[in-house]
Amino acid sequence: NKLLTNKKSINKDKKKNYILIPLPAIKDASIELIAAAIRLSKEMTSNSFYYFIIKPHPNLDINKILNKNELNKIPKNISISDEPTDKLFNSCLLTILMSTGAVYDAIMNGNIVLNLRRELQLTDNYLDFFAKDFKFVDSYSLNSMKNILTEFAKDDKKIQEYKIEFEKLRKYLIEGMNIVSESTLSKFKLN
Repeated sequence: NKLLTNKKSINKDKKKNYILIPLPAIKDASIELIAAAIRLSKEMTSNSFYYFIIKPHPNLDINKILNKNELNKIPKNISISDEPTDKLFNSCLLTILMSTGAVYDAIMNGNIVLNLRRELQLTDNYLDFFAKDFKFVDSYSLNSMKNILTEFAKDDKKIQEYKIEFEKLRKYLIEGMNIVSESTLSKFKLN
């Protein structure tokens, strides 16, 4: 629990226009995420507000996903970073991801998380079981995500609304989802 104790304080100076995209270990999901970042980057060029940082998974070399020619064609507001993930979480307010447990790291680091809905397979949203108790944990289509990012660029109150909700989820995770209490113990029937 020492790790959780260290995560009780978070960097409040995250850049609201920096979006971290941690790639999963699954190659096709990584390809989808990269394609989504490129599409968002191109579709939001009138609003060059956002800078996308792609963080390759440590077990999946970016060169196995994109060849040199494709890497050279990446838009200027997208970079591929080899910085430590925690450092990137601390500098970026927004995180777009899919099919990865890094979603919990993002939440614990105080990030706003946007889960991209998979187009190629069923969605792997690691937060879907929180949907009953917390807002904004659903998976979003690329178009919905674009609309959310546009709202964020126009309205700091919208960003604040998401920050508050993800802070509630972060505190819930820190305090323990399954705290031992009389109430939780009573759910187990002893024979």
